[in-house]
Amino acid sequence: MYNLAVMYHEGEGVPKDPQKAAEWYGKASDAGHPEAQYNLGLMLLYGNEIPADPQKALSLFEKAAKAGVQDAKDAMKLARERLSDPEQ
Repeated sequence: MYNLAVMYHEGEGVPKDPQKAAEWYGKASDAGHPEAQYNLGLMLLYGNEIPADPQKALSLFEKAAKAGVQDAKDAMKLARERLSDPEQ
């Protein structure tokens, strides 16, 4: 699931499709895949490819950080800043 999400996100071997990437990251995230949680969190935090949802992003970053994804800790800070100042 995660690998398919990356393929759609990056356009590797398939046409780039952020919606499908988010869908597959979501499935992998639900299955407990920490990198999928982190990547979907980034998509939700920035909202460039799918609608932004900083609260959900923060929740995913927290799960990923607990599972050992170091970058998720920094992303948690960004999500908290975004939640406290939506204009960012």
